[in-house]
Amino acid sequence: MQTAAALQRFTIPRTFWIDHADRCGDHAGFRELVAEMGTRVIVDLDAVALANLKSDAEYYASEDGPDRIGGGLRASARATLRALNA
Repeated sequence: MQTAAALQRFTIPRTFWIDHADRCGDHAGFRELVAEMGTRVIVDLDAVALANLKSDAEYYASEDGPDRIGGGLRASARATLRALNA
């Protein structure tokens, strides 16, 4: 179990979180879904999970990201980056 001091809390878009969590499984550091609020989720992340989520969002938000994703997922990745960098 992680200590609270080792975790950071973020409110991010639900769309990108679900996609990221489905693809990464349990191999992306400690992360915990704290609450769901419509189109947003609140998550607690350790440093490894934060770095993994940020890297994933950067890739999906970029023009070099996957070709076959919908605009909604790309927009959600960009919004995730804004939330993580706030």
